Amino acid sequence: MCKSLARARAKAACRQGFRCYYCGVPMWSAHLAAFAATYGVTQRQALQLKCTAEHLTPRSVGGSASRSNIVAACAYCNHKRHARPHALNPAAYKLFVQHRIRRGRWLLASLPSTLRTCALA
Repeated sequence: MCKSLARARAKAACRQGFRCYYCGVPMWSAHLAAFAATYGVTQRQALQLKCTAEHLTPRSVGGSASRSNIVAACAYCNHKRHARPHALNPAAYKLFVQHRIRRGRWLLASLPSTLRTCALA
């Protein structure tokens, strides 16, 4: 990852209080083991909560690494958005994730209550 994208991701994560743009779950960017211990998750579960840079407008269609185009998303949400045959736009995807969370059909359902409570607050 280029330094400017890493910097943009770090700034976005700070702006968002290290919470995923889509699901609101706490994320980590360093110290996997400490994050896992703090929230009572396995390191495997914590890997899905790693902070990633999400381009609201993909680079493939002209999106840039500017502050206005980068948000911080957990690896799970970022991967799931782009694994769809036709990725939803960010606003629609955020609504989709929130709907799935309310129905107990998203990553949060498999996580300890400490993280679920943090995400829904």
